[in-house]
Amino acid sequence: MKPDSIYRTGDKALVFDIQRFSLHDGPGIRTVVFFKGCPLRCLWCQNPESLNPYKEIAFYDSKCIDCRRCIPVCKEKSIVRENLVRINRQTCNGCGDCASECPSSALRLVGRYYEPEILLNELLKDKPFFDTSGGGVTFSGGEPALQWRFLKRLIPLCKKVGIHTAIETCGYFNLELVYDVIKAIDLILYDIKIIDEKAHINFTGRSNKIILYNIRQITGFNNNIIPRLPLIPGYTTDRENLLSIVKLLKELGYSKLHLLPYHAMGESKIKPIESKQPFLHLPRLSEKDIYDIQDFFSSKDIETILWGWV
Repeated sequence: MKPDSIYRTGDKALVFDIQRFSLHDGPGIRTVVFFKGCPLRCLWCQNPESLNPYKEIAFYDSKCIDCRRCIPVCKEKSIVRENLVRINRQTCNGCGDCASECPSSALRLVGRYYEPEILLNELLKDKPFFDTSGGGVTFSGGEPALQWRFLKRLIPLCKKVGIHTAIETCGYFNLELVYDVIKAIDLILYDIKIIDEKAHINFTGRSNKIILYNIRQITGFNNNIIPRLPLIPGYTTDRENLLSIVKLLKELGYSKLHLLPYHAMGESKIKPIESKQPFLHLPRLSEKDIYDIQDFFSSKDIETILWGWV
């Protein structure tokens, strides 16, 4: 079973952020590498800058001092000034010259290509923290599995120097291509969002057949999987979906589930990149809501661990 082609992945990886000292993306102190490009279009996406598999320019108008130094350096003439600076997204090629020239950081390049050896050098800066805490690197995104050629080269390099590896995945990938990566990775943090296929298509833009197929297959050869459920109010938290998730976990032999409560962090990231991605403006779950969901899973003999809820 194969998903349709999203885009071609090369030996270099397009990374939009490297977040150090993370405590919510696997065991210990971790460095999280965020890759650009994702096959899903979840209405609650917390990293909208990760969706497109190409470099983009983010513009923070509140930081703009109207110096206009960005305008002459843009070879594509994609920066124009009306009332404020505006980027013509149709002609911008994401070269980043404007961001390099901007003295106030109003313009920022989102996405940088890395060779495996260069990224490994970045990770080695944090190795003392990994060693003392039992941490390591977590590949996130976007969907890191889409850049499987890069990971196929990087993971052995990490293992050679003793860096624990983890991947956060939505599960939508061609398993035949990604098999070597999935087999070699130390920990798989696997998102299960919605079990009903029609609802999954409506709210993420894709069928979940590949996602459910992959977790069933991977369970057969890599037992280092932790299923995760993003708690999206009214979308993943209804009782029917929770019951369906319990059924899936029982079928696959899982007794633990990580819960990821929704937050609206993604909203602030939409305007700078002028994303056209629809976004739900949802309230956060209450403390009682969270505990009720935990109690529900506990009553089904599923242990839950809450991550990233503050």
